[in-house]
This record gives sequence, structure tokens and C-alpha cells, in this order.
Amino acid sequence: GLFGKVKLVFCRRTREYYALKCVSKAKVIRLQEEEHLRNEKLFMTEMDHPFITKLIRTYKDDKNIYLLQELTTGGELFFHMEKVGPLREAEASFYAGAVLLVLEYMHGKGIVYRDLKPENTLIGDNGYPKLIDMGFAKRIYNRRTYSMCGTPDYMAPEIIRRQGHGKAVDYWALGCLIFELITNTSAFNRGEDPPQLVFHRIIDGRVKFPPYVSSDCADIVRKLLDPNPETRLGCRKRGAADIKEHPFFAKSVNFQLLIRQKEEPPVSFTELMQVTLHFPSADDSSKTR
Repeated sequence: GLFGKVKLVFCRRTREYYALKCVSKAKVIRLQEEEHLRNEKLFMTEMDHPFITKLIRTYKDDKNIYLLQELTTGGELFFHMEKVGPLREAEASFYAGAVLLVLEYMHGKGIVYRDLKPENTLIGDNGYPKLIDMGFAKRIYNRRTYSMCGTPDYMAPEIIRRQGHGKAVDYWALGCLIFELITNTSAFNRGEDPPQLVFHRIIDGRVKFPPYVSSDCADIVRKLLDPNPETRLGCRKRGAADIKEHPFFAKSVNFQLLIRQKEEPPVSFTELMQVTLHFPSADDSSKTR
């Protein structure tokens, strides 16, 4: 996402905590991130989905631009994966299912996300995930876009080859996410590999699964990591419905309950979340703004 510090702030009027992202204007210009900042503001303001962090409003002064966002208290999905390790498949399908609902929602608006990864997935205080960082999002409808962007480990082959890409790249990244949730390793990066080596493996397209991965899980990952975006799971006429009906999800996720946040979140993370953050008292005026 955009470079910047995130501060915990308190509003005396609403008596609620928020996250305030502070972005240096000079750094945005120096790194040529103006378009990413515009995208972040535009799409986060437009989005209204339970699994996307809400942008309340923006401010600016001579040096910085400020994005006031709803507070998501559970930390990054990446942080929890580091602590907990590989998830059981039923747990992984909960988080991946929520992400799938976000992608389906964005694609319905003609928007491709292009930066799905555990670091961009926060856990709310109710245990449900929320996506952040819309800097790489782009409204393309059914057209293709040719810019090379995203995180190397999650880039689809068509991005690397600069062949033009669309919503299919998000479903590729979903396959990478599922693999990482169940193995706690990247599908194409075996450590701190340089991007070019990661790109070579992505183009090669072969993924090795640990023996404990079920046939249903391996099957959905392989179909999401189909090198051909035309035949990739989720990219045919029925769209995301094909992914939802795959046995990996169908056996453990009720999407109607999930969108209403009536599914019970995995225990592994909710227990850990209780020690993730500590907030000052709302009456402690020395720590509020």
C-alpha cells in the first residue's frame, strides 16, 4: 500500500477509535504514487462491503494527506499466520470465502483489486477479515489493462508477460492465498527468492503440495492457478459461482451466512486476537485527539 504511518486516534464527539493513515505529500510525488493515492481515496470511499475497511473521510495540510478509516483491531492476517502456522482447511475456507465475496463485489462494479495478499487482509474484532489498500485497484469493466503491478509472489502469468489482464488476476491471487493459508508458505517463493526467480516459477506453473493437503483443496488451487486466464476457475460465464460451488467451499462454507457475519470465525485466530492490541481508556484525554 501507500507509504505512511497509521495512528490510533479517538474522536471525542463520537467516542470511537479510528485509524488515521498519514501520507507524506513529498514522498507520494517522489515515488510517483499520485495515481495510487487517488485510487485509494476513490475506491475506499465508493466501497460499501462488510469485508472492506471503510474510509470515513480525508484531510490534508501543507505536508501530509490523512485518511481516516474505521479501526480494525485484530491485526494482519499475515501476523496471525506467523503465530498460528498452517490453518485447517475448514478455517482456510472461511477466510478465503470472505475474500471471494469481496472480489465478486468489486468485479461486479468493474473493478479489479490486483493486490490480494495476507498483509492486505486485516482481522476485525469479530474475527472476520477486511481488505485494505486499494492503491492498485482499477476500474476496467470488461477491458484489459497492461500495467505491471502487485506483489511478485501473487502476480498472475499474464501480468508478468504483459499480455493484458483483467479480473482473472484476482482469482489467481486467491489460489495463492489458499495455498499459503494451508501451508504457511508461498506457492512460488521458497524463501527470500528474487522476483525474477519467482516469476520463472509462476510462468512454469507447477505447484507442489504437502501430503496432508486434501484432493479438494489441491484441485481448487490448481484450477485457480490455471495459467490460461480464459479457463481459470471463476472466469467463465458463471463467474464466482463456479468457485463457490467447488467442494473446497461447498463442504464447509455457507456464503449466505458468511456475508451476514453469522458464521463462527476460526478459534485459532480469535483466541490470539485477545492479546493483539490494547487500547487506552476512552476517558484518558492525554491519549486521545
